[in-house]
Amino acid sequence: MAENPQASSMAESHSVKILEICKITPSPSSSSASSLSLPTTFLDTFFFQHIPNQRLLFYSLSSSDPPFLHSLLPQLKLSLSLTLSHFLPLAGNLAWPEISPDPLILYNPGDSVFLTVAQTDADFHRLSGNQPRPAIESHPLLPELPATNDAALAPAMAIQLTLFPENGFSIGITTDHATHDGKSSTMFLKAWAFICKLGEGNQSPSLPKELSPVFDRTAIKDYPALDRLYRGYLQRLGRSGDVKGIRFKPNNGVTPKMAKATFELTSLDVENLKKKVEKWVPGIRLSTFVLTYAYVSSCLVKAEGLDESKKVCLATFADWRPRLDIGIAPNYLGNGGGPIGVFTGVSDFIDKNGIAIVAKKIREGITELENAVTEGKMVELIMHSIGKYMKEGPVAKSVSVFGSPRFGLYEVDFGWGRPEKVEFPSVDGGNLISLAESRDGSGGVEVGVALPTETMQVFGSLFSEGLRSL
Repeated sequence: MAENPQASSMAESHSVKILEICKITPSPSSSSASSLSLPTTFLDTFFFQHIPNQRLLFYSLSSSDPPFLHSLLPQLKLSLSLTLSHFLPLAGNLAWPEISPDPLILYNPGDSVFLTVAQTDADFHRLSGNQPRPAIESHPLLPELPATNDAALAPAMAIQLTLFPENGFSIGITTDHATHDGKSSTMFLKAWAFICKLGEGNQSPSLPKELSPVFDRTAIKDYPALDRLYRGYLQRLGRSGDVKGIRFKPNNGVTPKMAKATFELTSLDVENLKKKVEKWVPGIRLSTFVLTYAYVSSCLVKAEGLDESKKVCLATFADWRPRLDIGIAPNYLGNGGGPIGVFTGVSDFIDKNGIAIVAKKIREGITELENAVTEGKMVELIMHSIGKYMKEGPVAKSVSVFGSPRFGLYEVDFGWGRPEKVEFPSVDGGNLISLAESRDGSGGVEVGVALPTETMQVFGSLFSEGLRSL
């Protein structure tokens, strides 16, 4: 057994041993026997040279469950192969051939996903808990997107299964965000779990409609104004023949000094926040997302003690599938969203009514997007947003969001129960927060935050004290 080169980043008393590295190819079918080529779109360009999308799902196993290595692992491998036959682009590569004017997502027969199987003596309950700990501790449970011998190819996805003997296992998934977004990745995980639960008897399983991916990109490519923006962006990149200018960039901001913790807003907390905000800004639509984003970002800005004369950028992505009336399917596999950027002063966060002020500005940003969709002015909004970003100049801090409470990641049950914990290591470099629904399904929100250790202590106090004062 080889030792994982990332394992040195964990506490000295823990180790991660690699048991196997294999390639999982899509199961033989009429579709997997043929090549598939998908052009990238304007919506993918937001994620060129973006950090990878990383997720960790922890699953408990009881003494009554079958042995992992001899029973559950073969079942996970087989169901992964069967699932990939429905999700061929995820077994493929991001590419930019010299003969192609566009970067492409290419699948060729024989393409595969690298699967790493590992074992660790790390504390399962510690890593799957909510308490603060060094963020870097969980990273040996994640696969790296493998390098290829061909400079023109960049794999779309890699997976790692890590066994915690007598406790459970984790599924780590790393994807190149330029190939698909978090909603698409969640659809893949749910499809894999669905097929796994069917058992080994079904060798050609079909998927329910909501888990059956749609690859057609015609609606986006045929939207002339968006395509003109896309062409202009590619022209500025200035070259093809390799993927250096578009593939992901490593998440190098994760250091031993960064602490990671999960905080929860219960459904009652959200309701109390809503009542408080509505007192100051009545009449606006306040979703759980808006309230959570405003509250958490306010705690972050206060915890860092930023200069009140500076500005903060709240940057998130809105799902355009239900908003952009050009026929993007709800189960479209790719990047189906665009950015929303809100700039506001540090002083707004510090104000006694700061949460209400920030919530109002986030809601206005979403409303601006929805109005642009209704009026057919998406391109104008995008250009306006780019100009606004350039005009505002350097900001004291950016706070962006990974994940969504609407994804339903705690529904990903492979047959041995719901995840004990869902985590987004992508945020561990800082300036990002993750959002997921509460595990108990009560309507609350789990918030993942990574901060320097000292700042984390201040943030934790602000977060809990703020909720108590509602």
